[in-house]
Amino acid sequence: MRLYRLTTATLLRRRSWVICAFAVGILPFLLQYISSGTENPALLKPAIAQATWAMALLSSIFWGFFTAANQGDSNARSGLGEYFLTTGVSAGRQLFEMWLSVFTYLAPLPLIAAGICILCASPALPDERSMWIATNFQYAILFLLVMAPLVALATAVASRFGSITGFLTSATLAIYGLYGGNFSFR
Repeated sequence: MRLYRLTTATLLRRRSWVICAFAVGILPFLLQYISSGTENPALLKPAIAQATWAMALLSSIFWGFFTAANQGDSNARSGLGEYFLTTGVSAGRQLFEMWLSVFTYLAPLPLIAAGICILCASPALPDERSMWIATNFQYAILFLLVMAPLVALATAVASRFGSITGFLTSATLAIYGLYGGNFSFR
């Protein structure tokens, strides 16, 4: 797990993950003022919930995939991957450790988003509140299940074809999965 510790320490030192934490934890409360939530107080809680999950998705797509692709590319270009191969760490194990490192920083995002939605945007009725809690935790689990393989894909593609290709491959699949599935091409 030396590559995991090295990659995690590198990401921690860069501190770019703070932008994601800010985007998910603080920005939804600021974005509500540019929505119609200020004109209609009934729309305030839905605006917070929508902005929170949107920020979590955008942070994962832009920061998460970029970071995963950057790590895969730098591992291949710097010779670090070859070094770890000579020490007995297989290519699959290297991919797993880099994926785990990036995912260590991505995994809290849906949990923060679910927490904000539960604490700040829950319905008042107890029955609706319990369904809201269950829905948010289901969405957090779905988020993790969808983003996990896309982060691994970004790392793997970038280690062979470069960071731009790795990022664009995963970002395109994520955006198509979010929005493109509703379009029909004739």
